[in-house]
Amino acid sequence: MTHSAARPTPLSRLVLVAALVAAAVPARAEQGPATGPDKQPKRVRGANDKRRTVRSYGTNLTHNITGVLSKGNREAFFYTAAFTVPARTWDDEVVRFFDQHPHKHFGTVGATMGGTLAIAGVTLGGFAAGRMAYADRFRAASYDVSQAVIVTQLYTQALKFAVRRERPDGSNRQSFPSGHASNAFAVAAVLAHHYGPAVDIPAFGVASFIALSRCAANRHFFSDVFAGAGIGWGMGHAVAKRNGRPPDSPSTSNERWRLALAPDGGPSGDGHGLALHVSF
Repeated sequence: MTHSAARPTPLSRLVLVAALVAAAVPARAEQGPATGPDKQPKRVRGANDKRRTVRSYGTNLTHNITGVLSKGNREAFFYTAAFTVPARTWDDEVVRFFDQHPHKHFGTVGATMGGTLAIAGVTLGGFAAGRMAYADRFRAASYDVSQAVIVTQLYTQALKFAVRRERPDGSNRQSFPSGHASNAFAVAAVLAHHYGPAVDIPAFGVASFIALSRCAANRHFFSDVFAGAGIGWGMGHAVAKRNGRPPDSPSTSNERWRLALAPDGGPSGDGHGLALHVSF
């Protein structure tokens, strides 16, 4: 005995295909065109992150430069300053240690890893790759790394020219704080913020390697790299937190008050005038 009803007819196949296409139309309108008959709808790059865009890069960077020392971010810098002072008592001891136990390769490798070319390559290359990536976390992290490095270097260089501490090798007076250390810890702080405990140890391990290598190369005192590490961590954490704020949250800029005029009908509502609103 045959069961012809078990095999779908051409008409039933057509109805089934039409129903599937109709069900898929809303998903395609929201997520982009499908890449094939058996594949998921194509995902739009950066669809879930409206804050970290190329168009808003300058605005975000300006807010991060001016707002990085705002009230919510001061604790990290306070502790860095507080512990840098006692860290200076170890400066001579660390210099003597590396004089007695030279680590030439340690200093050379660390200088290369945390140097301008390496940091610029990581920053620019990561930012460019992030703009083309579909992974929102990588896009956000690469965006924040680029901004954290810029902000960190602005403050680091300003401190160098303000303090003018002589390097251990006597080459110039730009020893405090260490730019290699601040860069490395800024990058590590951003990565730890986005990826959590999975990258904490390796990221800060590499950053510590780069920071201490500057002592091995006799280019910085211990307090220089300690301060640089604290500054970098504070800047990286502040930038990642500020860039990741909800879109409708208050700005972290230095704007403390605002005046606005609005039409006002008075207590009875039948008048004509203006009301001055002050917000702070």
